[in-house]
Amino acid sequence: VQTCSNLFKPVQTCSILFKPVQTCSILFKPVQTCSNLFKPVLVTLLLLYSTFSIIAQSSSCPNLNTFLNSSSFSEDIPEIHRITEYKWIYLNPIKEDKLEEFVHKFNLDLGTTFQFSHETRSRLDTSEFYRTYQQYYKGIEVEGGGFTAGYIGTGGNPCASITMIAPTFLSNIQLNTNPIFLHSDIINLLGVQDLKRKDLVISHNLSENCQFNVAWRVEYLKDKVLRRAWIDANSGQKLYEVEIISPTINAPAGIYGTKNLKDFTENGKTFLKSPDESIIIKDFKGDCPDSPVDNKQWDNVSIPETDKSVWTTETTEALYQIFYVTSEVKPLFKTLNIDFKKITLMSCTGAETVTSSALEGSTLDNAFIQIGQLNGNSSAFLIL
Repeated sequence: VQTCSNLFKPVQTCSILFKPVQTCSILFKPVQTCSNLFKPVLVTLLLLYSTFSIIAQSSSCPNLNTFLNSSSFSEDIPEIHRITEYKWIYLNPIKEDKLEEFVHKFNLDLGTTFQFSHETRSRLDTSEFYRTYQQYYKGIEVEGGGFTAGYIGTGGNPCASITMIAPTFLSNIQLNTNPIFLHSDIINLLGVQDLKRKDLVISHNLSENCQFNVAWRVEYLKDKVLRRAWIDANSGQKLYEVEIISPTINAPAGIYGTKNLKDFTENGKTFLKSPDESIIIKDFKGDCPDSPVDNKQWDNVSIPETDKSVWTTETTEALYQIFYVTSEVKPLFKTLNIDFKKITLMSCTGAETVTSSALEGSTLDNAFIQIGQLNGNSSAFLIL
């Protein structure tokens, strides 16, 4: 497509963009040492959306994945085998050196490029791995834009075949990308002496009106609290602000060792839940129900808490492990357009035959998951 001839070419003013790998002519150079990039995928979450056919919520914004508006899109592109309800695109396998040619067919905005972000490899099948690519527009990061590609190839061959992509392509970006509101203006607006971090980004739907903004994404300390804010780079309007909650205390997380959990502390007590309550642990004290429990039976079950500086024996290591693994996995599913709003988990240790399952009626908005045992170990540590 002539209007997209620069799609995978680095923008001269943006030195952080990708570099090609010479031996394979692939588009993005992966990190050479990847052992710390492979994050666990909780099998139970896979059970949840496959067993109960949960459909990911789709955005109603017209500037997201606009290629889906065409009923003949998949028919016109021979590489596409099918498009699922999750907006995953399964392919008649293509080589990575054909990825640029394939992505051209999505008619993205002139000035759109992609940068390799990270790789996740299957621990059960070393021939399967996923690479995620961040979207840029005129060298500026497009928050939430990009795609994850699924690969298969013996021994992790960098020229392996691509079998699927999960896109979140943002288009129709028509913005003045030269900021008017500058560093000193931000300092004055926030009433602080300095910024911990500042990045120019293109934000999507921050104001819930499906509009793009060129914004400064800044981090700063105020009233002893670390905050992140998005400030319109042209008008100076503060679009959104959140507190950055740092992980609080350590806990023994089974085979993962001692981990600093992303839990919640209030009034001197720490609870085994995430600060936004999107992940909550319920301690059933090892009881294993004979039949699937009803969601209401979870209401009066306590969330483990401690007033110590570390988690020790307040609950089992299995529950710490469940919380840690789920905290690591949840963001990965979001990159595949599967966004779990709330996950409540229990650990069942009373029977070896009970592995992991999701309660009937679980949804992406409110999921209830039971973690069991497998060969004497919590099935929370199972990874793909």
